[in-house]
This record gives sequence, structure tokens and C-alpha cells, in this order.
Amino acid sequence: MKVTFAMTSISRNAGGLAPVGRRLAQELIRLPATAVSVVGLRDEYSNEDLALWSPVGVRLCQGHGPKRLGWSANYASALRSEAPDIVHQHGIWSLLALEATRFRREHGKLVISLHGMIEPWALQNARAKKRLAWLAYQRRNLASADCLMVSSEPEVRYVRELGIKTPIAVVPNGADALPLGTNSSELGSLPDERRVVLFLGRLHPKKGLAELLGGWAELLRGQPELRAQWTLMITGWDDGGYEATLRGLAKELGFGPSELVFTGPLFGEQRDAALARASAFILPSFGEGMPMAALEALASGVPVLLTEACNLNVVFDAGAGIRIEATEAGVCRGLAQFVALSTVERGEMAARARRLAAERFAWPQLAAEVRAVYAWLLGQGSRPSQVF
Repeated sequence: MKVTFAMTSISRNAGGLAPVGRRLAQELIRLPATAVSVVGLRDEYSNEDLALWSPVGVRLCQGHGPKRLGWSANYASALRSEAPDIVHQHGIWSLLALEATRFRREHGKLVISLHGMIEPWALQNARAKKRLAWLAYQRRNLASADCLMVSSEPEVRYVRELGIKTPIAVVPNGADALPLGTNSSELGSLPDERRVVLFLGRLHPKKGLAELLGGWAELLRGQPELRAQWTLMITGWDDGGYEATLRGLAKELGFGPSELVFTGPLFGEQRDAALARASAFILPSFGEGMPMAALEALASGVPVLLTEACNLNVVFDAGAGIRIEATEAGVCRGLAQFVALSTVERGEMAARARRLAAERFAWPQLAAEVRAVYAWLLGQGSRPSQVF
């Protein structure tokens, strides 16, 4: 079985898509009779991040036209050179969809992972451009695929409401625990006695960051003793200049220097250090597929505060986190509930988080589920139970 992942970027520029694709590919090639390669666009970080994909073979194509279109004239020849039985397209809305659809029509099977890009909030963002793309090629891309792949059951409903009847496999994203020996001192100046609530992700209105800052300010006003005990750490890369908006809001809200910290984007050991330093992870998002950072927090034994839109209700059922709403009041309530827990109670929640990740979001298990979908499409196995 030969599979080629088709991606617009294999680097940090792809956000959560890169680690999802990378870890899935790395686990798939461990399975019997499974060869995996990757075709992606070259960008300013691709050479630097390429080593992370080892031992998976990656072919980089030079992009053509505006970067946001995600297209290369060399995509078609790269896919033909790999000669896969299945092309697995990661993400939608780029012109990569044209080449993936063409390859499927002429050569083999096509699987498309949606990565949350079809949920309602995502569809409303840049609505006019997406409507044009939908009419021009994206609907045909999804309708002609042999199988779509989503990370949560609500996404099945979103796809069906768009009139797409393609089979859909539900396979969650996975996560790895922090490497042994991860040192939180990599972050530097915060005193050890301060506890950290961590946001980790791109800085974008979709993530509920304005509501997070407002809810944090409300919490500190109501419980001023927390100012000397807790820090809200905002870690991630600026998307479209939104960081300046957030910093302006933070100034208006009057946070002290240790009450709110913007770290900018962190990678490698520094990113791991941020998770190791956290007492809690928070994501008051308006819409997600299945957020990688939240899964990584769980795997690292960090309790999570999430909205329903994160599609991780299993967290609440397992007692591994707290449900919040994407409003200032909702964020404040959730944070107040968490900080009121005793040290022992927070430790128990952390243990449940780590256990949940090991039982449901381990990459080897998920790679086996994905391979079972591939085998079914190639007539090498029965239809998996997670295909709807």
C-alpha cells in the first residue's frame, strides 16, 4: 500500500496541520506493508522543519502565484512520480484540491482530511472567497473523493448539511506527551511559585482571545489575591496583525507585568517548556476541528478549559478539564472554578487528563484506524465501523 500526503505546507506555517500530518505519517510507516510519502510546498521554514518528518520522505514543490492560493505547477508531476495507491489531501480551500481531484480521476483513490475547515465559524470567515472557491472547485473536490476524514462527529453533520454524500471516517487527532526531562526553566523569568494558565495557538479572533483577556481581568478584579499567584501566558504566532489588537486591549484592562505575558511563537524545547510550566491550558474557541494544542496538554498531564466548539466533550466526561463558554463571563466562571480547586484536586485532574490521552489519543492506535480506512478503499478489508 502506497500513500502520498498532499499538503500546502509541511512547516510551522501550516499551524496544527503540520504536526498532525507528520505524526500520522510517522506512525503509518511503522505498520506492515505501508509506504508513505509527502508532497508539499516550499516556504521560508520548510528546510528548517524538514528534519522533523524523518524518516518519512518529503518532496517539496516551488509555489506559483499568490502564496495564499497554495498551488504549484509541479504538484501534478510530483504526485505522478510518487505513484501512490491513495492520495491523502490534508486541508481544503487551496488550489491543491484541483490537483488532488485530477489525480483521483486519472490514477487512484482520494482521501481528504478536513481539519475543522468546514465547521460553521470557519465557513463564515472570509465567506465571499470561500463561496467562490466552493463553486469553482471545492464542492467537486469533496464530492468526488472516495472518503472524507474528520476528527469529530459534529463535523459529519456539517458536511452532510452541505449536501456532500461522500463516506466520512471519524478519526480524532493524536498527541504525544512531553519528552522526558523537559525543563520549564527554558521560559526564563517567571518565579517558580506563580501558577500559569496557558493559551497556545495562533492569535486570531476565532480563538476567543478577546473574551479570554476580558474574563481574566474580571477574575482578577473579583479575586485580587490571585494577582500575586497566577499568570495568564499567551503563546502563539500572530495571524493578520491581531496581536497588536490584543496588546492594546491588555493595556486598557490594566494588567500587571506578571499577570499577563505574551511570549510570541515558541518552538521546540521552548514550546515544550511552556506546557511543562502550565497548571492549566485554556482555549475559549468559537470553532475547531480538534485542537492539537489541547490534546498535547492532555497528554502532558495539563488540565484543559475548553468550549463545546473544541469537540472534546470526552474531556468533561472523564473529569480531565472544565467546560467554558466563549464569553468574558463564561471564561471567568471556568477559571474561577479551576483556581478554587485544591492542589490535590488539580493533581487528580491532571492524572485523568494524562490517562485519557493515553487511552484515546495515542498516535499508534489512530494510525491503525486510518490504515483500516485505506485498506477498505483498496478492497483489502471490510468497511470500518467509524465510517459513516
